[in-house]
Amino acid sequence: METRPVFADDEIKDLQVDETNRAKQIIEDFMIAANDVTALFLKNKQIPSLRRVVRSPKRWDRIVEIAAQHNSQLPSEPDSKSLADFLTKQKAADPLRFPDLSLIIIKLLGSGEYVVEMPNETAPGHFGLAVKDYTHSTAPNRRFPDLITQRILKTTVGGLPASYSPV
Repeated sequence: METRPVFADDEIKDLQVDETNRAKQIIEDFMIAANDVTALFLKNKQIPSLRRVVRSPKRWDRIVEIAAQHNSQLPSEPDSKSLADFLTKQKAADPLRFPDLSLIIIKLLGSGEYVVEMPNETAPGHFGLAVKDYTHSTAPNRRFPDLITQRILKTTVGGLPASYSPV
């Protein structure tokens, strides 16, 4: 659940739930696609790149238990598609309590990390998004890894010397 501040002059007076809508969902999908395509572009060009990874969860057994408490069955081995299907079903069935369930699952998935993927190597992928190639490139004004990726893209497309060395 995301909130947005409500201002009166220069003072925050309230916080309101920022409702999701189809336009925001489309933008999120485009951002995921852009990050995926960016990672693949750099991989195909044999350029080292930063990858955002979320490894297969170590606490999958606990996620399976939680699904069972909600009358759903997940496979015994981590499966991001099955997890996504479970969460989609739960969001539709109980939208009021879904943020709590979602937060629990996110914490059980574990934190993400950045790794460098060298040419001819394969980074672990992003379990939570169920994508194999993923970088951060869509918010260079907010995240330093996005800025690095944008600089790498700029030099690669422009045929310029690399912005960073892999060592």
